[in-house]
Amino acid sequence: MSPSLSLYYGGLVTDDAVLNRMVRTFTCMGIVGVQWLTIGYSLAFAPSNPNAFNLIGDFSYVGMRGVTWSNENLPELAKASDVPHLAYMGYQLMFASITTTILSGGLAEYMSFRAFCLFILLWTTFVYDPMCHAIWGGGLMSWHLDFAGGTVVHLLSGLSATVAATYLNTVAKDLETMREARLTVEALDPAQPLAIYEGRNGRKIDRRDSFDETLAVVHAGNAKEYYA
Repeated sequence: MSPSLSLYYGGLVTDDAVLNRMVRTFTCMGIVGVQWLTIGYSLAFAPSNPNAFNLIGDFSYVGMRGVTWSNENLPELAKASDVPHLAYMGYQLMFASITTTILSGGLAEYMSFRAFCLFILLWTTFVYDPMCHAIWGGGLMSWHLDFAGGTVVHLLSGLSATVAATYLNTVAKDLETMREARLTVEALDPAQPLAIYEGRNGRKIDRRDSFDETLAVVHAGNAKEYYA
């Protein structure tokens, strides 16, 4: 499903972003795979940790400790199926991976690659794993029947993508306003280089040293060339 989604999301972006979108899909598989094998599976499917108010699992399965091809130590949800523990872990890994892939589709062209990698790692650890434990791992919402991932996968990734994209869009607009302020800075009082930005956003921000450099370059002739 993850490679297929890379093709699907690649067709929803501009031509110059297709490769970027596809690479990030496969990157999710790598980041989540390492996180899941080290601590993610334990946080999601180990017995509830009373010291964390049963919001996450304990560290019983950290580093795949006790996860073997036998059907011993299976999580409560998998005991009835009587499958090998390692196979169940791999099955749940695919759910974790595809969730971040769906989430990443809403963040296309909004984040740098480095920021995207860090975001996926933190989101999986602090958002997906606790929710997965709450519903599938015997946690606080174990009464909720979610066989196909409607809540853990689709609802969670959709809401997270909406929140993240809304925030990043706001930041992008602020940066665009800053760019416009730099281009028109020749018409401003040199002592107030951020007047346009402050006026449009209704708030004060700290003056940056980089703005002094920009101001000097603009006064050297860049603004005249721009307006010409």
